Amino acid sequence: MNGGTYCMKKTRILAIVLCAALVLSLIAGCTAGGSKTTTAAATTAAATTAAATTAAATTTAAATTAAATTAAATTTAAATTAPSTGTAEPPTLLTFGDGINYQYTPCGWWETEIYKTILEMANVEIDSLLLDGDKYALELASGELQDLMFAADSSKVREINDAGYALDILPFIDEKMPALRQDYYAQYIDLVTLLNGGGEHLYFLPEHVGKELQGGGVELARGYYLRWDYYKEIGAPAINNDDDFIAAIEAMVAAHPTTDDGKQVFGTGFSDSLNNWYYHAVFTTLKANPWTFQNYLYMQSAITGELLNGYINPEESAFWISMEFYNKLWNKNLLDPDSFTMTSDEANTKCEAGQYVASVNWKNSRLYTAASAADPETLAGFVNIPSPNQLVFADNPAPSGWFPSFTYYIFSGATPEAQEAAMRLINVVYSEEVQRAVYCGFEGTYWNYVDGVPTLTDEAIALYSGGGDANQYVGLGGAGPFCMIQTSEFHSDGYLLDLFDTPEMRALGMTYLQKDVAAFYGVTVPAEAGYQYVLDGVTVDWSNTYGTELMACAMEPVTPDIGRILTKCNDILYRNIADLVMAETAEEFNALRESIIEELKAADEATAWEWCLNEFNSAKETLKPIMGY
Repeated sequence: MNGGTYCMKKTRILAIVLCAALVLSLIAGCTAGGSKTTTAAATTAAATTAAATTAAATTTAAATTAAATTAAATTTAAATTAPSTGTAEPPTLLTFGDGINYQYTPCGWWETEIYKTILEMANVEIDSLLLDGDKYALELASGELQDLMFAADSSKVREINDAGYALDILPFIDEKMPALRQDYYAQYIDLVTLLNGGGEHLYFLPEHVGKELQGGGVELARGYYLRWDYYKEIGAPAINNDDDFIAAIEAMVAAHPTTDDGKQVFGTGFSDSLNNWYYHAVFTTLKANPWTFQNYLYMQSAITGELLNGYINPEESAFWISMEFYNKLWNKNLLDPDSFTMTSDEANTKCEAGQYVASVNWKNSRLYTAASAADPETLAGFVNIPSPNQLVFADNPAPSGWFPSFTYYIFSGATPEAQEAAMRLINVVYSEEVQRAVYCGFEGTYWNYVDGVPTLTDEAIALYSGGGDANQYVGLGGAGPFCMIQTSEFHSDGYLLDLFDTPEMRALGMTYLQKDVAAFYGVTVPAEAGYQYVLDGVTVDWSNTYGTELMACAMEPVTPDIGRILTKCNDILYRNIADLVMAETAEEFNALRESIIEELKAADEATAWEWCLNEFNSAKETLKPIMGY
């Protein structure tokens, strides 16, 4: 199927719609009250879009200081400052259906100083309703939705689109929401136009448009994690591959076979959620974007950008590489034998008790959180060990924002007053002024121009670095639901939108453990040690992949027939996990693997692969005008 025909399918239009939803959501998150009618979803349609393209500057983690970033970012003349309502009228109450629970401890997002100011600028108040799956289903079934809604996944967005619940905002942009004409959002609107076969409607708006964080923040989010104090104790050997990782784990367990209170120490463990996360943790940490086809083993290589078949090709499979990794741990008595039966909470408890010395993927904070509560200067925590064999989650282009994971829209059945207020809020939130403010507060309060350079005040730096309730009530660095643009994008003044998004600023909030890691590697923040491999050309970041959200905009959802095949294939793999992990020899493991692959072939995996590969390649072709490759 060619790109043009592909784009104009109803599902394509939905996908586009989905992309747009993100932006509204953030805005939507601010709404409150009970102002809606039960009218059928109907809104006008008109022509689309304008805007120039945003100049995204690729920066290294080491060189993006708030005071010296000179990478260019141009913006259109329209709406660089957030407009006020200019009215003494009482604020409009908006209801907001929140599908992801945007909460902020110790107070809600809407109660922070910065967010209160934003709502005042738009002259609105928010009444937020938290929606779990059941509540969301009831909302959709009744047709009585909140004025502004947040959909947590693409399937809900399709339901919303089919029901006509999303307002077409395109006819109102130039008059009501000129901030959407800024360069930041041009590529997104271009994408919507492309996928919508002409761009005659705009139902949803995205958040987090632009590149992902440069260099991964304070620590890299994925990779090889080892308990730092024990790792230093064994001489901090280089971790160049899985076998090096296993050898380090073995040495650490040998040196510390029990905890201080006598509990057995294991290398690592997983829970009964293995089939959902940990079976592919090792591979996806190092080599692939796992979410091209959610919950299935067709993944996009971060090295080549091509689709990988993880069912029948062991050398490129998240499942098979991870099973081999866990099998090696098992045969060295380094894997917790309770892994096959314990719950996630039980696994977390063991981690917090110091019974694991290693981790892959997301459990990096569990041990440290528990240990630091007793001793803030402890070095007993998991740390990402720099390796040439890991990916760096940075520089991933996202012109569609975080769609379809974060999707917002105005309810088409809301009263005209509520729709007007929602548009007012959107125009405020999408302005440059507010986009910088959601990260670092407003000019004149928490930052000022000093010789033309936006510079954080001493008060802001102290609040940010101190953390705690004082900062949380202000909302500095908290971002919340109004993050329409990535922190690493640039303001029209030539400096980062988020003035805290620099190694120097991140370093102010480091723990004692993180400071020790940074000093050990001679970097400002630990993430720089891993990102250096990218700068040296040894490994890659995510920039060679089409962002997951972007691909979701351009790909058809898996059909029921294909879904049934893949579900059967997953079932075949899942019921063999224990046998694979506990295979006593490499020969036994390989024989079982070959038997399973033959069973997958008999289940017609080839038909599913052909469909998904064609869909993936068609989407890439469709996206060429946007991505340039």
